[in-house]
Parts: sequence; structure tokens; C-alpha cells
Amino acid sequence: MMTRSQAPQKPAVPQAIGFLLLENFTLFSLASAIEPLRMANQLAGRELYRWFTLSLDGEPISASDGLKVTPDAAITVPLALDMVVVCGGVGPARAVQREHVIWLQGQARLSRRLGGICTGSWALAKAGLLDGYETSVHWECLAAMQES
Repeated sequence: MMTRSQAPQKPAVPQAIGFLLLENFTLFSLASAIEPLRMANQLAGRELYRWFTLSLDGEPISASDGLKVTPDAAITVPLALDMVVVCGGVGPARAVQREHVIWLQGQARLSRRLGGICTGSWALAKAGLLDGYETSVHWECLAAMQES
């Protein structure tokens, strides 16, 4: 007779994470977020996490170092995401568009976990999703974000 703890366990469904790339995002920050997920998958010997890079239109987008990255999808493509991470970089006030704000608000209504790296918290604040929460932002953006 098998007890509950001895019964074969179904593998958990991988957590799906969407990385929303803003124009002039920092490539180093994106890599620093994705590499631990890749290593966790490797060490576990199975897929714990899967990730997708996203942009407004799915077209190549420039990182702050000038490299162009071709995202996996546009934000209009419906993906079953568990979490969205906004990847900011240089000039977040110029990079965050109305469409970003509307999409992020929609993700919040879908109860997606939300986060930001580098200056990604700027977009979350612009969407009104940080009201009542403490956050961090790159020191070069602090005064502008507080004023905005």
C-alpha cells in the first residue's frame, strides 16, 4: 500500500515569465534575471521556468548598449504568464508608452505577479501599480520618478 508521500508526484508546471523590454533596456539586467532561471532548470534537470521576451510590436528593440534584440512576441500575443518583469534602462520616462501602461494594468487585473529591473519600476509606477508600495529605482531616476 502506497502512502500519499510515496505516490508518484506529477511534475509542477513551469512558471512562465514575460520580460517586457522597454526601449534602451539594459542587457546586463535582463541577462542577470534570466541566467538564474536557466541555471535552476539545469540543476533541477527539468524545466522549472520558461521565459519570453516581449515588446510593444514584437519588432527588434534596442538595448542601451546599442544591440538589437528580437523579442519572442508582441504584447498583443496572449501568453499564459505567471509573472511579468519590466526591463527598463536609459530614459524610462521617454521609453514608457501609453500602450505599455494599458497592458501592464491589464496584467495586474489578471493577477499576474509584477516586477521591474533597472528602471522598470518607472513603468509600473506610471501605470499606477505601485501606489501604496515601496519600491526602488536607479538613483539617477529617483528625483524624476518622485516628481512624476
